[in-house]
Amino acid sequence: MLRKLAPIALFAVALFAVPSSANDDPGFRRFLSSVAQKEAQAQAKKTKLAINQGGFQGHLELPYPEKIQVDVTSFELKNDTVKSAVTVVGDFRITGIWTRDGQSVNINADVAAKLTVRGVAKFEKQGSDYFVAPTLTDCDFTILKLNIQAPAELADSNELLADIANTAFQNHKADIISQINRSMSKYQLKF
Repeated sequence: MLRKLAPIALFAVALFAVPSSANDDPGFRRFLSSVAQKEAQAQAKKTKLAINQGGFQGHLELPYPEKIQVDVTSFELKNDTVKSAVTVVGDFRITGIWTRDGQSVNINADVAAKLTVRGVAKFEKQGSDYFVAPTLTDCDFTILKLNIQAPAELADSNELLADIANTAFQNHKADIISQINRSMSKYQLKF
């Protein structure tokens, strides 16, 4: 998500000659939040992510893209580097099959979650082209609400399973950040 939002926010910065005190300007952050929210909603309409992790094979999608809320909580531009923090709240749907010890079970769950990411993006110029190289520096993920439809045996365990998932994220956060950063690459800005 950060990878998709960074070029849009950075393009807005290039257009509007940001003052160095942009982080103290709530109007500017509201503007960036609005731009990022529109882009996130547009991307969510066409995004269905494949998941193949820990015995689970399936998909993650955002069934209600119009409900995605994006808030740019901090933004700082110095020289060729942008530092920012963004909070995204939305509803996700997870469907697939989880296999363990030769046994498989269908999984179908709706998840309301909050994701906060902090990152750095560095601008680079190569010839007449401009690129942005993003790096995730921190993230927090919290399941706000979990509604499991399948397997039915887990439907009454939503609170417990949400707590387990939130704890698992915190326990593996450094690995998750590392994996995300390995998957990100430099992107060309197209004007």
